[in-house]
Amino acid sequence: VDVESLSIYEATAANLLPLRKRHPIYKGAVFNEDLLRAMAVQLSAESIPLHIMHDNDVLPIGRVFHAEVVLNNSQPELRTLFFLPPESGKFANLIDSGTVDQVSVGMMPKKILCSECGFDYLGADAGWENVMDGVCNEGHVLGERGVHARLVGLDRWYELSLVNSGGAQKARIHSRGTSKLAPLAASGIDPETLFLTLSSKEMTPMAGTAATFEAGELVTRLVAAETFKATAEPQLAKLQADLEASQAELATTK
Repeated sequence: VDVESLSIYEATAANLLPLRKRHPIYKGAVFNEDLLRAMAVQLSAESIPLHIMHDNDVLPIGRVFHAEVVLNNSQPELRTLFFLPPESGKFANLIDSGTVDQVSVGMMPKKILCSECGFDYLGADAGWENVMDGVCNEGHVLGERGVHARLVGLDRWYELSLVNSGGAQKARIHSRGTSKLAPLAASGIDPETLFLTLSSKEMTPMAGTAATFEAGELVTRLVAAETFKATAEPQLAKLQADLEASQAELATTK
């Protein structure tokens, strides 16, 4: 992989703000902080595809390869890094111009709990009517009078999508100035070749090592592999020469 050809972006995938979904059980629903952390853990084990408008019937346009739970204005949120390859350049252009600036997750929690009584809309006592109407067995209506669903536990995080308007508030692609992910100064990768800004007005180069952004496991493994290769090849040649010399000396001794 030519990592310098990848366009890498940072985005808020989810947070603890009420969702804007119109689905009966998701009106005003909120993520549990442990759920955000579980999503980060899943992504550390395996990357997920980046799609357009949750269209899973076509191949992904990129990959989401890193996630962290960070604090933004003292509130936890799930930040992600995703990359677009050169062939997805038209989507990078839409992001760079600010035309597309929101993302949305495709996932399934383990539990969808009524905030008032703890009724689980995914539990054994839940029926089709509960899900379709957003009303628990105690008569609490989700999305009304402060009643909402609490999303607890992670079943599976399937994908992240570029969307015109996300279901989560402030689930946006970030500019360099609002990046929260930790620096990775030892990566050896020029951030200008990896991290693209959201808006052209923010494309002023940043000086020093503080401009280096976390590029995730993908980049660090590639950099480590290149470094190992450069170091190992001459060592291997020397070992091979020593082995041949030892074999020749052994043959002479015999």
